[in-house]
Amino acid sequence: EQKEEKGEERHIISVFKLIQDLLGPSEVKGKSQFKLLMERLPEEHKARWLSGAALNTSDQAMASVLSTALSRLNAFLDSEIEQLLCFETKINTEKFCRNKSAVFLIMPEEDDSKYFLISLIVQQLYREMLSIADEMGGKLPNRVMFFLDEFGTLPAIQSAEMMFSASRSRRIS
Repeated sequence: EQKEEKGEERHIISVFKLIQDLLGPSEVKGKSQFKLLMERLPEEHKARWLSGAALNTSDQAMASVLSTALSRLNAFLDSEIEQLLCFETKINTEKFCRNKSAVFLIMPEEDDSKYFLISLIVQQLYREMLSIADEMGGKLPNRVMFFLDEFGTLPAIQSAEMMFSASRSRRIS
């Protein structure tokens, strides 16, 4: 049983709430909520490095960036995607590669707004399988086959050609 402190939540909804909080009024004059948050992180923290120019931008520009981020995150905020992304829905890729298994990803044909998730899942599974194959001497213990029906209707998978050719030698097809 997993019990998480409310402050320890890390999923798409918690990111959305954090950005909403960052848009709120600051308690310190002349410092945005974003600047205050970044100051709480250690100097060497990756988020501080990546936020570089944003720390020195005007409050209005920062609000614009955060508002854009919120609008992009809205694509993830429905109950079905929340269930997928925020709760224990892990696929144990190593177990999947060792045992006879099947994963069916079914999306409604009439709504393609979530098809990008299929592309992301395929890419992530592929990357994990490559790592597992590398740990096992370059090949998976069992052949893994992707049956990607309607592949042409999915958003493009980056470097799909390279992915397919590199996978054959690792028993992924």
